[in-house]
Amino acid sequence: MNLITNFLKRIPKKLHTLAGVQPQPNTQPAVQPWAKPKTKIPKISKKALIVLAVVILILLLVKAVIPFFVRTVDQIINKGQGTAQASPTPIISEPKDEPVTFSWETYTNQRLNFQVSVPSSWERKEYEPKSATTNQATVAFDPKKLPDKYIFARSYYAVIVTPVGVKEEFNKHKNLIESIGTDSITETFLDGIRGADTGSFITVEHKGYIYELVLKSVRSDEGKFVYTQISKRVISSFKFLDEQNAPNQLGDIRIDDGNVVGVDQNGKKTVLINKSKFTGDGIKNFSEVKVSPDGSLMCFIGNTDSPATFLYYSDVGGKTPFRITGGKNCVWSHDSGKIAFNNVVSDVSPVDVFIFIINSKDLKNITRIVGGEFIRFYEIPEWSQDDNFIVSNFTAFDPSGTLQSYTGSSAINATTGEVVDK
Repeated sequence: MNLITNFLKRIPKKLHTLAGVQPQPNTQPAVQPWAKPKTKIPKISKKALIVLAVVILILLLVKAVIPFFVRTVDQIINKGQGTAQASPTPIISEPKDEPVTFSWETYTNQRLNFQVSVPSSWERKEYEPKSATTNQATVAFDPKKLPDKYIFARSYYAVIVTPVGVKEEFNKHKNLIESIGTDSITETFLDGIRGADTGSFITVEHKGYIYELVLKSVRSDEGKFVYTQISKRVISSFKFLDEQNAPNQLGDIRIDDGNVVGVDQNGKKTVLINKSKFTGDGIKNFSEVKVSPDGSLMCFIGNTDSPATFLYYSDVGGKTPFRITGGKNCVWSHDSGKIAFNNVVSDVSPVDVFIFIINSKDLKNITRIVGGEFIRFYEIPEWSQDDNFIVSNFTAFDPSGTLQSYTGSSAINATTGEVVDK
């Protein structure tokens, strides 16, 4: 570049030499009419430049980051306000291990004098008292496999039954009753019996025994602890059995190691229905034996390796057992002449209410024609006091997915099969 510049400067001299004229040195600088006067720019120190660069960088970061945080906070606030406006009722997040339940069945424990509704697919296990001094019996329910030895944990649904003679447990119950109205302890009623509700379990005293119903609760959007939907169903279905089946009775009939056994007043067990004799029918064990109100017959359920279960009945001595059909939720009529139950399904098929008549061996489905576009999943049937009607709750499901599911209750005429939705 310098070479080119020097060459261009020498051109005028060459031209004058060729013309015989010596060039005169230019002592006055050429002033262009459009030229601006030169301004002296002050020199900026290196330190000042570094400070300026840092300030600019900080401003750029602030400009980029602050709007992000403002948008994020605004979204959170708007989301919370939108939820509250959309639903004034607290929205409850059910535990992940507690799936939506359509099928329920009645668990009856005659020895401990109670029955309760539980999801059909859940495992249930009765734990014997740890020691003779406490004599505390526990029945646990859970969608997952239960441990062989019961470890008290709030993660299980459970019914704990303790004699009032166990001073420690009785004092705990008494203190809770006296604390009703304070420390988040509220008054509640379990099958008409007054008790205390702690928000995680309910305790009542009945016929010389303390019943503790262990439940699940979750925190609502308002920060309060409320029971899950399954917990509410368990509470509403809990019932004490009649006087003859109280826990302190002289003898009872129960399930032991999958067999139906009788226990006399001395604690001696006699096998009434042996599971090993029914392997040819595909039965691996029995569960949920229920004695008729007149004490002459018993109904029990045979379990298989599949979800299918079968209903049987016999006299209380275990003679001439009769296989009714596939089903669950065996419920005796008050006159001991009929059994109401539900069928078992393994797909999205209706769960109906059936009646089996003991004397004639007649079997009929009394809800098969109801539902319309919806498939109904009927739950545990209950007999009216005069045995003329059966009442059963249901969940209605649209198989096309177009219409929203809903719940209801039906009163069913046991003779005509007429169904009236409440």
